[in-house]
Amino acid sequence: MEKPVFTLDEVKALKILGLFDSEISLISYIRTLKWGSVEITVQNSEPVFAKSAYQTIKFASGQGRVSSEHG
Repeated sequence: MEKPVFTLDEVKALKILGLFDSEISLISYIRTLKWGSVEITVQNSEPVFAKSAYQTIKFASGQGRVSSEHG
């Protein structure tokens, strides 16, 4: 079982600061990431969704262009 990102006292402190439960969950999720990027959807000033890419592929640009001519 994974260790919780925040202790109970830390969660209480974050709530005193006025963070929504969803904001605390978002911070917890971000802290578990090893690398990557996250796209966050916000509604009514509160995070509701987070999308993260599982794989990033970089393609070379401008070198070895393929001709559109056949033959």
